[in-house]
Amino acid sequence: MNILTVPVLPVNLERLNRLLRGNCHLQQKLLYLFLKQAEIRTQSLRQGIINRDFISIKQQAHALRGSSATAAILQIPEIAEQLENLAEAENLEGAMELVEKLQECLIRVRVFVQEETLSQSNF
Repeated sequence: MNILTVPVLPVNLERLNRLLRGNCHLQQKLLYLFLKQAEIRTQSLRQGIINRDFISIKQQAHALRGSSATAAILQIPEIAEQLENLAEAENLEGAMELVEKLQECLIRVRVFVQEETLSQSNF
């Protein structure tokens, strides 16, 4: 397998394992909870952008940044921080594109969680 075929994980497994002491059940539970809340926040971000509601965008992005960092999710904290900064500056240029990137990251996390659940059920 060469470097180009190695998939990049959407989750920092080392950090997640340290955080939850290797408890796979808790890891899955945390990631499912994160995904559920992140989907709601992503929808709120979309609506906030449509309504030009900078306060809501900033709040949702800040919450998403924190929850994704806590759940050891990669990329999302940085994207959420960019959205938070745009809202602070009351500038929505590129905001919807950032929400699309968030959505792509969430899809990768969801696929990762589903694959991990399947691999663990095969034992």
